[in-house]
Amino acid sequence: MDKKVFFIEFPIFLTLEDFKNLRRLYCPIAGANSIIIYEYLSDISENKYKKLFNFEEIAIQLGMDTVIFQESLEKLEALGLINTFKKNNDNSFIFNLSKPNDIKDFDKNPLLKSHLIKIIGQKMYDNIYFEKKQPFVNKIDYKNISKKYQDVFANIFEENISYEDGDFYQTADLVVDKFETHEENVEKLPSSYFIKYLIKRSPSYYETLMINSISKMGFSDSVINLLIDFSVKFNDAIICPYIIKIAEDFHYRSIISFNDVKHEISIVENFKYNKKNKMRNRNMKNSISKNELLIVKDDESITTTQEINIEEIFEDEEIKDFF
Repeated sequence: MDKKVFFIEFPIFLTLEDFKNLRRLYCPIAGANSIIIYEYLSDISENKYKKLFNFEEIAIQLGMDTVIFQESLEKLEALGLINTFKKNNDNSFIFNLSKPNDIKDFDKNPLLKSHLIKIIGQKMYDNIYFEKKQPFVNKIDYKNISKKYQDVFANIFEENISYEDGDFYQTADLVVDKFETHEENVEKLPSSYFIKYLIKRSPSYYETLMINSISKMGFSDSVINLLIDFSVKFNDAIICPYIIKIAEDFHYRSIISFNDVKHEISIVENFKYNKKNKMRNRNMKNSISKNELLIVKDDESITTTQEINIEEIFEDEEIKDFF
């Protein structure tokens, strides 16, 4: 094998769910060696200096000979997990990694689906596909008799929890103190508690995965709270893929600290507010009375129009969403 070098174009951050999908959906087809290579490339993709890596050295480090390494790499390419770009007249390569599909998207690919069923069987495939569909349990004749924290740990609760009326919020089982200002809650609350404070419910399964995923990128709870707060402020909801995408972009640009992220978000917020104000002002200008808009004279309709800046309209984010 000639000396080959490569670097990875974009960093990729795998969640626990991604690793599970790799093992159960792709490993039976590609083999364990391919999955080990993919996970290793994912790890080194976080190198922000675009460091060059040597094929042979990586193969040795993973305990593979170069032939097996190349064959395993080609299987990843065939499954759509890696795209490989080769420089003309050179042994330099660029890898572009893609996240593994979940079972719903995997099931939409007839080639991959039939290949996996051929290996693991229809029954095991159905078990993977339907495992997240929880059976309905009728609890109409049941009563929740679970003890609350303060019921079991009454002494500790009375000693350590103090609050004034209006100065606390309710979690699933426990009253937890919050801070006086919203800014303090953003900076000081753990992210799971911040969600409870912000939307008055416990984090969902996917919100918990999101917190863990962003935390592994090196972001603190206070930074994660900034991203969650931003999503709620402009989307009226915690949209996990939206938040993770922003976090990945900040991580790629080495915007990690609370102050740096806060500054970056403030720029975006000002931009969005200015756009909304422009739209509001434009709507007010267009609110011309019917008498001013249409002049009927000698049975001829004369419509007065206002000069419109087309470029400004298409720059507006609210308009862009329609195209």
